[in-house]
Amino acid sequence: MSNKLADQQQLVLEVATRRRPALIAGQVVSAGQWFAALKATVMLVRLGMPEVLALLNVPPDSQGALVTEAARRRRSRALGCDR
Repeated sequence: MSNKLADQQQLVLEVATRRRPALIAGQVVSAGQWFAALKATVMLVRLGMPEVLALLNVPPDSQGALVTEAARRRRSRALGCDR
């Protein structure tokens, strides 16, 4: 296991056991809010957020092709035809 992954797992445990404050953007939040934000982030990543994030660094005239390719990949995954 990488050190980064182990560090993140330790952070989750410390927030869960209240040994470390739950922070979002430098603001203290409840552990429930922190875990809700973590859950939402994981859901976005699993639903294809990397394809959306790629759009942030692409000129507007190139975004259409990326959106089309991302949609094609999602359809392929949904049909079980990963290519």
